[in-house]
Amino acid sequence: MVLAGRADRELALRAALRAAKAKVVVDETGQRAASAVFDVGGATAARRRHPDRPALAQHPHARVTQPAHLQGQVDR
Repeated sequence: MVLAGRADRELALRAALRAAKAKVVVDETGQRAASAVFDVGGATAARRRHPDRPALAQHPHARVTQPAHLQGQVDR
């Protein structure tokens, strides 16, 4: 990390540690959310690629599109 034109090793290490801690929190939250979806809806609900897209697409101001690599695919 560069601070005032100089490399600051301690600042870089602190930033890396904070990023790693944040990743752990995000990973744990994602795992809990996926488990909850599976518990409520079973494998079919957990398997859906973009469960939020139909609801978002119905919003009058939404401009939701599928990513290019998913264009033309249908969730089953």
